[in-house]
Amino acid sequence: KARQTILRKLPNADPWEISNLLGAFPALEPNDEERSEARQTILAALPNADPFTVVDLLRLLCRLSELESSNEERTKARQVIITTLSKTKVIGIHFLTRELRALGATDDEWMEVRQTILSKLPNADPWEISNLLGTFSTLEPDDEERAEARQTILAALPNTTPGTIPDLVHGLSILEPTNEEQSKARQTILAALLKATPEEINRLIRTLSEFQLDDAEWEQARQTIITALPHADSGTLYGLVGLLRLLYPVHDWLAALGIEST
Repeated sequence: KARQTILRKLPNADPWEISNLLGAFPALEPNDEERSEARQTILAALPNADPFTVVDLLRLLCRLSELESSNEERTKARQVIITTLSKTKVIGIHFLTRELRALGATDDEWMEVRQTILSKLPNADPWEISNLLGTFSTLEPDDEERAEARQTILAALPNTTPGTIPDLVHGLSILEPTNEEQSKARQTILAALLKATPEEINRLIRTLSEFQLDDAEWEQARQTIITALPHADSGTLYGLVGLLRLLYPVHDWLAALGIEST
């Protein structure tokens, strides 16, 4: 009786209501016909659900059936996820791709996902780019796709603020940049140092230190720190002096600060 009551309410329910109604449904031990009716309701609701409700509905779909990955219902569910990815916000993409993996996505479907992520990169905020690339890098992109992602990051770097550059550079680093691309990133960071606050300088130089710098680049970084020291608060000052200790032999950085070593 409880199962039939739930099933009668499903056709007129919103997607999030369907998720709530069916949450306890598997525990009521529905028969095969009832499970099938519930699964069809979920599949019908998926295209109109928001990304997070899609995730909840897909988990219910999996609980309601022991379907093989080639099953028609799983195929429909995967296509809904791929369609939803193109219109969802960045924060939902990680969760949707995780559900897609659980549903046994094909190589062609993963290629669609990677292309969707690549299409989002040019218009994404810097922190969104970092999150998108975190997901992208787990999807086994090919060399051409990696190169496209790297070029998007390099194009975005000069137009962002010093405070957001480290997130973009982190995204670049996980995509195996070429020597030329690394050089462009370093030059962008060095240029950003000139307009950065002491706190931003601290983060930028720590990001810069992840690359192989030449002597001139290291010297530029060190001089930027020394120039910033008089303007830094106590917390930032501690970090900047720590960087100097990393970048200079101890007697050199003491001399740079006008202090004689003994």
